[in-house]
Amino acid sequence: MFNISSLKPREKFLLLIMMSLIAFILIFFIANNAFSRLASSQDKLTSIQSDYEHVLKRYQQIERSINTEISQDKTKLLEALKTYIATTNVNLNTIDIIESNLVLKVTSPDIDNSIQFINNIGSKYNLKISSIELQREGQKIELELVIS
Repeated sequence: MFNISSLKPREKFLLLIMMSLIAFILIFFIANNAFSRLASSQDKLTSIQSDYEHVLKRYQQIERSINTEISQDKTKLLEALKTYIATTNVNLNTIDIIESNLVLKVTSPDIDNSIQFINNIGSKYNLKISSIELQREGQKIELELVIS
């Protein structure tokens, strides 16, 4: 077997330098591999983010287009609003078409929720809200919207 103690000092020094060089090269390759994987991951992340943003923008364009079409037809708008209201924490009381206007009566738990609801349906369906009536009934807010 190999015995280091039988080597001359110069041979021991060269052996130490060689082992240090091998360790340094090994650490260099490991670090280089890690950095290249990091760079590759960052490139993939940027690409995926770009794809996601593109799909999101296209989805929003399609949604706006569909909602604009829906807002032109009061009966379709009526059904779309019923579906949308079911996803919120606002309770639908009545929804009717009166003299080519859509009259929507809902109950909301608080004023902030009511304001958010009005903003959301106005922007989502690109609606022209003719009038808004708010009444407080106990702990709840009753809201009547007239959409023309």
